[in-house]
Amino acid sequence: MDIRGPSQFLPDGDASTVSVNWDSWLEEFEAFADSKGLFNLDGAQYANKRSQRKALLLYHAGSRVREIHSTLDQTGRDQYDEMVALLNAHFHVEPNVTYQRHMFRQCFQNEKETVSQYCARLLKLVTHCDYGDANAVNNQVRDQIVEGAILMS
Repeated sequence: MDIRGPSQFLPDGDASTVSVNWDSWLEEFEAFADSKGLFNLDGAQYANKRSQRKALLLYHAGSRVREIHSTLDQTGRDQYDEMVALLNAHFHVEPNVTYQRHMFRQCFQNEKETVSQYCARLLKLVTHCDYGDANAVNNQVRDQIVEGAILMS
């Protein structure tokens, strides 16, 4: 089995950054595990695949995550879903809305970034800003595009 996949997860930085980075890392890992046929399926017949998925996550996450895993509540550590829930609880923090809005407002288009790529980055950042309904969120993204897009002459 080819075990190349996501690089190690580094739980460094402020809590909000770690939280967002963990979500991204876990999403990448789950896509990788799914591509290897290691679905997290229910039922006794899939116990081996769930066990492989758990082992693969701990391998790819790296030694620091394995250390954290070893300190977590013993209940549920042996099941993939429960282990992920415990790691999520460890790495997730409630977003600081003021900080998230500041980061959103500091987001400007990069030189080699298309407007579509810039918009996608803004849409990811705005999810933690608590601007209200979809219309309000769209207005904030539009305003930030006007503010932060590179003018082409």
